[in-house]
Amino acid sequence: MKKLVYLFVPIVLFFSCNLGDENKQIQSNPFLGTWTFHNESASNNLTVWLSFYSDGTFNYISDYNNDYSSELNGIYTYDENELNFIYIYNNRNYDEFQRYKFYETYLRIWNTNGYISGENYTKSETTIPKKNDPLYNIDISWSIVQNSPFDDLTVNQIIFVNGKFIASAYKYNETTENYSSKMAYSTDGIEWNICQSSNEFPMIVDICYGNNIYLASYFNDFKGYIGYSYDGINWIFPNNGIIFESETISSIIFGEDVFVVCGSYGKMAYSYNGMDWYLVDDSVFGNESIFNIAYGNNMFVATGQIGKIAYSVDGINWILLQELLYGKGTIDIVFTNNYFIIWSGNKIAYSTNGYEWEKKDIKIANNSFSSWIGGIAFGNGLYVIGNNVGDIIFSNDLIYWKKVSDSKFGTNEPGRIDPINDIVFGSNKFVAIGYNGKIVYWTCSATRLVASQVLHFSD
Repeated sequence: MKKLVYLFVPIVLFFSCNLGDENKQIQSNPFLGTWTFHNESASNNLTVWLSFYSDGTFNYISDYNNDYSSELNGIYTYDENELNFIYIYNNRNYDEFQRYKFYETYLRIWNTNGYISGENYTKSETTIPKKNDPLYNIDISWSIVQNSPFDDLTVNQIIFVNGKFIASAYKYNETTENYSSKMAYSTDGIEWNICQSSNEFPMIVDICYGNNIYLASYFNDFKGYIGYSYDGINWIFPNNGIIFESETISSIIFGEDVFVVCGSYGKMAYSYNGMDWYLVDDSVFGNESIFNIAYGNNMFVATGQIGKIAYSVDGINWILLQELLYGKGTIDIVFTNNYFIIWSGNKIAYSTNGYEWEKKDIKIANNSFSSWIGGIAFGNGLYVIGNNVGDIIFSNDLIYWKKVSDSKFGTNEPGRIDPINDIVFGSNKFVAIGYNGKIVYWTCSATRLVASQVLHFSD
């Protein structure tokens, strides 16, 4: 059970009067930040975080078996390489009960009796929030769409544009070796209606909008096609809409008044009207598959196989990024909240221009975010990520992440996974999609969180 900690005003005033040299020390304060001690071999899987702030306060959180069980707050000073702090617990002042010594990259407990413990606190990439942190008392309560139009199909693609959610789903029939597919739309993410088509819906891979037309990439007999719609509801999938003769289309995007598609074997093509297409002479990906394209801040960025990333100002002429950010892993990308965000496994990186990147591991408290990311969305000051085992985490700054207690994707069946294929934000809702026609949503009030204007990663 979490213990309430009260810090009395007289103590605050006393220490504030004795911190006259604090401003001089702040610039060289080696203790600032969050320090973590973790013992996986302990029966309670103990984790402790110590966070020291520039205003002279500190925060102590202990975690037993992934359940925050106690928290202490107080004021600290430091002299040379030693911390001095005071906190109150059970109406008793603990002054100099224990200190911490700084050893370059870690802290070690130093008792007033002279004993130095073997438990090292190392500098953590995770920032544990104070109680006024906007995520502290927030959990996202997801709801399942009860009347999904997709039945038992796998919902694989969703966008929000022009006030409408548009989603596609498919099911593979092993007997006939054919796909059955559907598209549906919604204005609120809850009530859905089936889209219409002059012929059967093909296997939709990606959807986009630009120049007053909706386009959907699809494949048939391992050939890449483009279908279109003028309202997002009534669709046409022409038999002669082939873009790639022997390669599938993996992604389609619109920007700079041009549509750009990419696919397997390094293929790219572009169009100004969505109907007439021209092959890109050199996508710089060679024969490696290109998995996704994003557009933002007047730049196209494409990601693909063996860790390759390329960028372009017009979608036609491309420059290959020389650094492989995540080795030779497969990379996916999205543009949201003024940033390109790429991910590979449980690692993410961000960029404003597409060629200068900062990268980080995704972590929740002291535990890594496991498995592959299925989708990232941003809305009303909140980033939301879903992965391929049905977990959802959220953050308001991409530094501290919190896990949703019930994503509605969990399952009690042994050996079965319930992946999240994509997440999108629109109409004040986050909407996530997955197997068996599953659509879940969470209504996000704009007044609950303050949007972060600048991404800030802290070591």
